[in-house]
Amino acid sequence: MEAGRIIAAVVISLTLSACAPGSLGYLGFNPNKPQAVANITQVTHDDFEKLTIYHGPDVLSKEPTELFLYAVKSDATGGFTYRIYIKSHSWPYYHSAYDSNGKGLQLSTTYRDGPNNCMPDLSGNYNLCRYEEEVVLPVTEEYLKENQETGIRFKAIGERTDQVFFIPPGYIKGFLSVTK
Repeated sequence: MEAGRIIAAVVISLTLSACAPGSLGYLGFNPNKPQAVANITQVTHDDFEKLTIYHGPDVLSKEPTELFLYAVKSDATGGFTYRIYIKSHSWPYYHSAYDSNGKGLQLSTTYRDGPNNCMPDLSGNYNLCRYEEEVVLPVTEEYLKENQETGIRFKAIGERTDQVFFIPPGYIKGFLSVTK
């Protein structure tokens, strides 16, 4: 009986900590804390392609958009490629991006699909549909290191909308600590 109470208390405190101020994620994940980011960055290895893949947690942790850092390390060369990854569940039709210093960031659409799973709106028209768009912004390790004290604030510009994103300095530090 006592073990059940302890488990219930832990579950409740973890659930409440996810809603605490300054916490944007699940199970208390705070993208401003490097160790929190490092602890939940996923690292996998592909034995066939001989690549190690680093997938950072979602900075935003909310629909309709996800934002995270992603890196790939080649076993053959030891070299890394880094990307900022945006997954949107709408169709902004992003075509370009600029950081807060005016630097143009290369943007490539990797996936666009929809409309799917359409639902009728209040007037009976099937306008409530799910759209998906995924874009990547290749960045260098140097660019990430240059911005690990201030974070990266950038604007993705689309045909249907523009959106400003921010990757906190602690997130960048935590992610880079895993890719060393």
